[in-house]
Amino acid sequence: MQGLALLRATTAVAVLVLAGAGALTVSAVRVQGATAGWVAHTHEAIARLGDLSAALNSAESAQRAYLLTGEFDFADDYAQARALAEVELQAIGEFTRDNLGQQQRLPQLRQALAQRFDGMDEGRRLRDAGRVDEAMVRVATRGRAESMALREQLVAMRHAEDSLLQDRLRSARRAGAQGTAAAAGTALLALGLLLGLNRSATRHARQLSAERDELHRSRQALQVQAEALRDANDQLRRSAELLERRVAERTAELADANAELEDFARTVAHDLRAPLRNIEGFAGALLEDEQARLSDAGRDFAQRLAASAARLDRLVTDLLAYSRTARTALRLEPVAVQPLLESVLQDLRAELQRSGGEVQVEPPLPVVWAHPPTLGQVLANLLANAVKFVAPGVRPQVRVSGRREGDGVALSVQDNGIGIDPAQHERVFAVFERLHGQEQYAGTGIGLAIVRKAVERMGGQVRLDSRPGAGSRFEVWLRAAPQEGRG
Repeated sequence: MQGLALLRATTAVAVLVLAGAGALTVSAVRVQGATAGWVAHTHEAIARLGDLSAALNSAESAQRAYLLTGEFDFADDYAQARALAEVELQAIGEFTRDNLGQQQRLPQLRQALAQRFDGMDEGRRLRDAGRVDEAMVRVATRGRAESMALREQLVAMRHAEDSLLQDRLRSARRAGAQGTAAAAGTALLALGLLLGLNRSATRHARQLSAERDELHRSRQALQVQAEALRDANDQLRRSAELLERRVAERTAELADANAELEDFARTVAHDLRAPLRNIEGFAGALLEDEQARLSDAGRDFAQRLAASAARLDRLVTDLLAYSRTARTALRLEPVAVQPLLESVLQDLRAELQRSGGEVQVEPPLPVVWAHPPTLGQVLANLLANAVKFVAPGVRPQVRVSGRREGDGVALSVQDNGIGIDPAQHERVFAVFERLHGQEQYAGTGIGLAIVRKAVERMGGQVRLDSRPGAGSRFEVWLRAAPQEGRG
């Protein structure tokens, strides 16, 4: 009986040792998963830097087109590109919180971006005052220097993120190797313990000859149980291996699909924008260098060519924004709508002054669960549409308010615009759906599609109340958050 007690004690110790080894293996796998998460985080930070550079290119193209043509559509494009750049800059700050060096570079990037936009605003003011030549000189001299300084900051931050990405990739590989080593160690330990238990059982069987008969019957029963347990363990192991293999395959397929989608979007953006920039540049050169030799019709053709290239570039930008909204992971937090709305209105100030529009805010605005940059994009798109889609000669009047109902909050944007037929309410939220021609109201037909997709990604919904000639009221429904939220 003493030998049996010793055998039981040895088995208990083996089980505890195996449990500890299994816990170490699980811990290694968790570390590997966390490391992979940081790698994805760094990829997103790099993508945000690229998006900021693309938004800056769009703003410069729109400003250049406005200086050349004086068409207010390009002023709208400039305002939207600038708002997008501010959103991307805020997102860069969020995605580099874990990097002290990048956080120290961030104020320099903000300053360079502010100087660049101030310079472009100065060029627009000169153009509005009729001082076109001074505006073009401003673009060719100080504007070029400001652009180079800003891009130096972007390149420095991109290099830092690339270096951080390499470090995290190495960490991920080390974590994977540690997880493999832990699993192998656990298997070897289990084998050693099983061999030790087998030797101990044999030794005790020889010592207990006096109880041979009784133990023989017990052994037979235990053998049956052991065989059943081994069969169950084998089946469980095969099931676990199959599940792990399927998870790995699905994860790899998803990663490949996401990578292909991202590469496709960037490739399309690059391949479309390169010839667009050439077209826009050649058209600008014609207007700038060959203006004296062009006929009135020739100048008109060149201006239309530049405008069309800028409009297509804006369409590519909106498509990328829609794609990013549909696939980017959003971290929701309490957001105070009032300061966020003030920032959006500041970006739309030029458009409001041009149109004579007025935005009335009815405080207090609530605090909601949202992703700050994404909610800012939603408000910017709704306000830009409210100011744009008004009848000729009508000053835009927009009212922004909020109310709480239960656990939800409704943010309302109401205008005095041309209104929308109820039969077309669902259509306006689809990509590329436009109810009016480009000559009446400029745009790409993606703004409201971005609004719906963004709100749905934040767990909310968008409602529309409108009819022709009676204006429109868009309501964005989100979950209410504690009042100590930030903007």
